Amino acid sequence: MKTKIFSNMKRTGKIAIIATFCFLYAGVNAQDLHLAQYQTTPMLINPAMTGRLDNNYRAILQYRSQWRSFTTRPYTTSIFSFDIPWKDFGFGLVILDNRAGAGRLNTFNLLLSSAYEITIDPSNRHNLTTGCQLGFIQRSVRVEDLMFDNQWSPSNGGGFDPSISNGENFDKTSMMMLDINFGVYYFNVDKFKQFSLKKNPFGSDMPYYAGIAGYHLQNPKDNFLGENSRYPRKIVGFGGTMMSVADKTYIEPNALMMLQAKNLELMAGVNGYYYLKEINGYFLLGAYYRHKDALSFQTGIKYEKLVFKVSYDVNAFSLQSINDRKNGFEISIMLINDKADGLSFIPAFRM
Repeated sequence: MKTKIFSNMKRTGKIAIIATFCFLYAGVNAQDLHLAQYQTTPMLINPAMTGRLDNNYRAILQYRSQWRSFTTRPYTTSIFSFDIPWKDFGFGLVILDNRAGAGRLNTFNLLLSSAYEITIDPSNRHNLTTGCQLGFIQRSVRVEDLMFDNQWSPSNGGGFDPSISNGENFDKTSMMMLDINFGVYYFNVDKFKQFSLKKNPFGSDMPYYAGIAGYHLQNPKDNFLGENSRYPRKIVGFGGTMMSVADKTYIEPNALMMLQAKNLELMAGVNGYYYLKEINGYFLLGAYYRHKDALSFQTGIKYEKLVFKVSYDVNAFSLQSINDRKNGFEISIMLINDKADGLSFIPAFRM
């Protein structure tokens, strides 16, 4: 029995050290969140995608929970976004709240977003937009809720004793910084053509899209642990194509690349869409692979003005052995004012 208790203590200590390390790493070299449904909030992968839709508005709620086995407080992300088109412009708002584990490392991000179409193509097929975002990031942490290695005590079989001083000094536990982002986005599809999966519009054509964006361009100070700490810039690349593969069936292979400091994330996969005549809507099924991290599966449905999606990440690598197979869960709801058989919930299109 004693061996079992000590084993559980040792495992708890390992988790606490991992959580503390994640906090310390975030303080020195902060890293943005990642999402399985990265297409759901297009303004988070490229400001130039703001308002790239031919309807009155798009409103999105998105929530993600992960690492529930590491801490009693799982890592959670909540996002609200809203955007509208106006002539050759797009305008939007993004509100993001990210809470990380036992130390309640909180990142709150508010962004005003805008985009402008800069190309003039007589065929209306080649489209280039630019976009920018201006806002702020507010970060805070509860140091008293964290456990550090010098709080490990061998008494009572071994474990962490929060009454022992952590011996750490923090310049700040809360800060606010300016946030500036910029992006360019291209798609080669007729923006005035009304697409519908009922008609398999693409045939043998393979319209494609691609974009690149820079985030936190001013490299703001992020000084939990010292005045020289900086919030690192992030580069995001995103692209894909669309094609009809069968009657009323359409697939969209796409990929995402994010580089921040020395952290490179690659994610690629495919979404499939099938037109459901009974509800005049769509069924979605997708699978993605995050390099050296996880497999992600998602499904959803579009009915009238609502798009509902749910996804689940299955960690495929080293962390699977200590996370008790409690992986990332994500859910999103989109309200979009378009025709029920339109494709404008796919971010490549402006219709």
